[in-house]
Amino acid sequence: MAEEIRTPVGQQMTSPNLDMPVAGLSKITVESQYGTPIEMNPAVGKPPISRWIYRDYTVYFENDRVIHSVQHPQ
Repeated sequence: MAEEIRTPVGQQMTSPNLDMPVAGLSKITVESQYGTPIEMNPAVGKPPISRWIYRDYTVYFENDRVIHSVQHPQ
């Protein structure tokens, strides 16, 4: 018999103080403040959503502005 452990999504981060880009920043600002991402995925869809992948997190953009940053699971 196995034990099931549930952890709420908000508590799954291992680094809650990780500095990530916040909503509203431009791509130029993100790159100047956080460096060049490991990977830049082109925009898809309407509205155009692109994503930049950094070592510890991914940044999502709508057009030229950050809409969300998500920490990678550890």
